Amino acid sequence: MFHSTLRPGLWPLLALVATIALAACGSSDPESLQFGLAINDRELAINEGELVVKQGDEVTFVLDSDENGAFHLHGYDIEQELLMHETATMEFTANATGRFNITFHPGTSGDDHVHATEHGVMFESDTLQNGDSFVYHVMDSMNGQMIPYHNHMDHNMTASIMVSADAETSERAEVTILEDGSFSPAMLSVQPGTMIMWTNTAEQRQRVASGDPPAVTAEAESEAEEAPLGVLEVRPR
Repeated sequence: MFHSTLRPGLWPLLALVATIALAACGSSDPESLQFGLAINDRELAINEGELVVKQGDEVTFVLDSDENGAFHLHGYDIEQELLMHETATMEFTANATGRFNITFHPGTSGDDHVHATEHGVMFESDTLQNGDSFVYHVMDSMNGQMIPYHNHMDHNMTASIMVSADAETSERAEVTILEDGSFSPAMLSVQPGTMIMWTNTAEQRQRVASGDPPAVTAEAESEAEEAPLGVLEVRPR
């Protein structure tokens, strides 16, 4: 059996070396990183290991596609609508570590009406603790649309937003998430450009997501239509 013996005087030196090594491994500050991503024939021309960032980095994807569709970053549940040969950007903070699939949903016409009932396409809040709020600005292009939404913690709790230039409410509207997870008011009528703020007054955590509550069949159909593009790797800092 092999035994290693160190002189007592070497222990402080080894401790100092270990401290310096640990500091060197995790002392970098978050960076602002930008990636240009072009989708052609439902494929992304990137090499394995190319999309690597560290936790806390501010990430920007500059996106271009040869057809209409939606760019989806799984795990973070962020989706960006793409119009053919029109540049779009997706910005987010890489808070969660791990490997996250990137996919493309083809066949989007570019009209917001197509996406209004799809889960989380227009907006989705973080998990809201008691007293937390989430804000969404209704786009001017949504005039004339009915936007359903739901509580992602309880799919039975649904509500809707009617966007109309003739609505009385403009600039700001407030919705309260009640103790049972329902919304008050459950039906809003607002003008384009209105800022809507949801506030959780319940003791339990809540999450607000646009679209109809996801169903098993709808999710299966959605997955079948997805084209895998690659993986974003977020490493611990």
